[in-house]
Amino acid sequence: MKASKYFGYFVNPKVWTPIIIQRLTSLDTDSKTTLLKILSNIIKGSNSELLSFVLVNLGDCISHNDISYSYKDQHLKCLLNCIEDLMNVCHGFIKVIQYQIFKCLLVAISLSQNFEIKEEGRSLREKLVKFVGLSGGIYELFTIESGTLLNSYCLECGEWNETSFECLIFGNLLQESGSAIGSHIDLIFKIFQIVLDPQREHMYKLRLQFFIYLSKQLSSTSSEHDSNGSIKSYSLRLVNEIICPALKWSSGRKAEAVRIASAATLLSVFETKAFTPQDIESLVSTDLFLRMNSLLEDNSVKTRLFIVKSYTKVFEMGKNVFQAHQIMTILSFLTQRLNDKSNEVRIESVKAIRAADECLDPEVTTSTYTKEIEKLYEKIIIHMDDELSEIRLSVCDLLQDLSIRDPLIMKKVLTKTASQHRHTEECSLLMKHIENMALSS
Repeated sequence: MKASKYFGYFVNPKVWTPIIIQRLTSLDTDSKTTLLKILSNIIKGSNSELLSFVLVNLGDCISHNDISYSYKDQHLKCLLNCIEDLMNVCHGFIKVIQYQIFKCLLVAISLSQNFEIKEEGRSLREKLVKFVGLSGGIYELFTIESGTLLNSYCLECGEWNETSFECLIFGNLLQESGSAIGSHIDLIFKIFQIVLDPQREHMYKLRLQFFIYLSKQLSSTSSEHDSNGSIKSYSLRLVNEIICPALKWSSGRKAEAVRIASAATLLSVFETKAFTPQDIESLVSTDLFLRMNSLLEDNSVKTRLFIVKSYTKVFEMGKNVFQAHQIMTILSFLTQRLNDKSNEVRIESVKAIRAADECLDPEVTTSTYTKEIEKLYEKIIIHMDDELSEIRLSVCDLLQDLSIRDPLIMKKVLTKTASQHRHTEECSLLMKHIENMALSS
């Protein structure tokens, strides 16, 4: 190994570079690792100006997928050593292979399980920013170079599977880049669109992985993207083209995992609050809410919880959008969740019912929906006798709000059922509220 440093000192890079490249592209992984060690030492002994003439060739070689991709930490460490030596020897010329170095560092950070290697990769990235003089720091580096990588991924992501190196690298790119990725949101969307195409629904692990990526991306960076409108321009398409088709029941644990992830992603996209009332109105004409209603009966507690929470967000953004009969239909499903075995689902269902009621036109009373409203009161009021005090209180509070629509019907239903309740305190509170409304009217 030491002799290779002298080799670099005495032999012109134009002589040894073609030989190294030819060998690297033809050897197995273990042999490539050894050759990367040798290359690192050769670079250390080389003249910076002479080496600058072959920098592009070397950069293209070591950043090639066949050379850089590996899960072996020793290989990735040798890759980083080559990068560091290139930067140290040729820091005045390194800008010509800025992208190749950016890619290699991202690969090492993404594929290694070793914390020290990951940190070394990040440290070298900071060093690259300094050497090439990017005043915007890491943010500017990601803004400049991510597009090239994402463009290449757009062309090949249709061939990815759960074992593809690119899946981890793509996920890490989203995580490491932060808000800088917002300038390439069109490419990001296209990759998600291709990978999560409904025609590939049998690729459970890959779809699960990418729904998790998408959910995290929406949760962690939506506020930054909102500032320049990027997320707003794609939120509706995310729901219609990517998330909605995945919201369907299929047998099996793998399918259930994908369903949970897609429901979580639906909640994440609604939590961005990037939808206008017109957007929500356009969703009403799709089968989204039919699918959501169906998944309120899903076996998975997580799926039911995510769907209930999604309804709360939808109603908060879609006031004056829904017709009364549409809300009544959704309410019939939400009230069933008050019987859910999960207390968290039940509590969130109370919130969703309140949000739905706030979307109803104030003119919608028992004069137009007599049976529906009375039945709604009856379904909810029995839960004021729940064993859990939190449920009883939240339901009582909800019914106080709902009673505004028709206090007389509420009083009638309460009078009929109160005598059957073991817990009477909430019934007394509700009755007092109704009587106070009558006095003040």
